[in-house]
Amino acid sequence: AAPALIATPEEEAVLVQREAADPELPERVSVEDIGVDPKRFQFKSLTTAKEGVRPQDIGDAPYDRRLADILLIWEDKEGRKWVVDGHHRLARAKRSGVKKVNAWVYRETEGTTEVEARTAGAVKNIAGGHGDAADAAKLIRDLGWTAEDLARAKINTKSGLGRNALGLSKLSPPVFSLVINGELPDNYGAIIGRELPEPAMQMQAAKEAHKLKNEDEMASLVRQIKNAPSATTTTQGGMFGDETAVRSLMVERAKVETAMRRRLKTERGLFNTLARKAGLAKRVKGNEINVEASGEEARELDDLLDTINRLADKKGPIAEILNESAQRVAEGESVAEAASQALERLNAIDGKELFEGKAETPPATRPAGGLFSGEVEPRF
Repeated sequence: AAPALIATPEEEAVLVQREAADPELPERVSVEDIGVDPKRFQFKSLTTAKEGVRPQDIGDAPYDRRLADILLIWEDKEGRKWVVDGHHRLARAKRSGVKKVNAWVYRETEGTTEVEARTAGAVKNIAGGHGDAADAAKLIRDLGWTAEDLARAKINTKSGLGRNALGLSKLSPPVFSLVINGELPDNYGAIIGRELPEPAMQMQAAKEAHKLKNEDEMASLVRQIKNAPSATTTTQGGMFGDETAVRSLMVERAKVETAMRRRLKTERGLFNTLARKAGLAKRVKGNEINVEASGEEARELDDLLDTINRLADKKGPIAEILNESAQRVAEGESVAEAASQALERLNAIDGKELFEGKAETPPATRPAGGLFSGEVEPRF
C-alpha cells in the first residue's frame, strides 16, 4: 500500500533511527519548534507579513510528505529554529496537522551566521526557479556576484529566473529602481541590463519601454541603441566631481535615415510622374522629357531605398555612413545636410560590390546645397 501523506508513529520512529545512523540525511524537526520571521528570512516579496506566504501558493491541497521538498532551517545560538526556505511547505504542514518535517538545519553554534543561512535559502530559491527576478537581482547585487559565482551555486543563467535576475543585477541604480517600483517590466529590464552596459543608454531604453508590446520589440530597440554611434558628454562640478555619460545617438541616426528615405521617395515620385506625364508636358512648346531615362531613374531610386531598408542595421558601408551622419548631427549639423551628404556617398557605392561584401565606405564630402543640387547618379 502507498504510504500515508502524514507519517504514522511507526514510520516516524524508523525515520528518526535512519537520521541518527546517517548524518547526511535531513533531520526530523517538530513543526511546533520552527519559528517564522519573513522580514529576516523570506526571500520572496509579495507575501503575508505573518507567515511569509502567498495564499494562492498554498491552496487547499493537504501536505504530502512524498512531494514536499526538504525545508532549510537556521538555529540561532539560543537554540531557536527559524525557517529560511520552505515557508509555504511549513504553512501547509501546520494546516494539515503534520507533527514533524524533514529539514536541513544550519546552526549558529556550528559557524553558520544568519546572513549565510538567509543567502543559502535565497540561492536555493533562485536555483529552483522560485521567487521574483527582481528579488533575486537584489541578492546578486548585494553579494556582488557574477555569472561565474551563480554557476558555482548551480544557478542556471542561460534561461528562466536566473538569466533575468542576472540581467537585472547589471542595471544602474536609477533604472533598477524603475523595475522595483513597477514602472519597468522586469523582463524588459533584464534585456536592457544584459545588452547595454552604459547607464545613460539603459535609461534611454527604459524611457522608450512603455511604447513597446513585447520582448521582441524591446530586444530590437536595444539593438538599435547598441548599434548606433554614441556621444560622450562631461558634466563639470557634480557632487563627485566631473561626471561622464555615454549617450546613444539612436535618435539622431533615425532622423537622418528618415530624411534619406523621405528624399528618395520624393525624387522617385517625381521621376515616375515625369515618365507618366511626358505627353502632357509636351503641350508646352519646346518642353521635352526623356521618358525612358526618367523611368530608369525612378527604378534606381527605388532600388537604393530598398537597399537602405535591407542593410541599414547590418555591418557595412551603409551603417557606417548612417553612424557618421548621426555623429555630425550630434555635433550641430542639420539633419537635412547630413542626409544629403549621406545619399551622395551611397550613390558612389557600387551596388553589386555592396551585396557581395566588397564595397568600401566612400569618404565624406561637403553636403549638397539642396534637394536637387548636382546630378543624381544612383548605381543600384
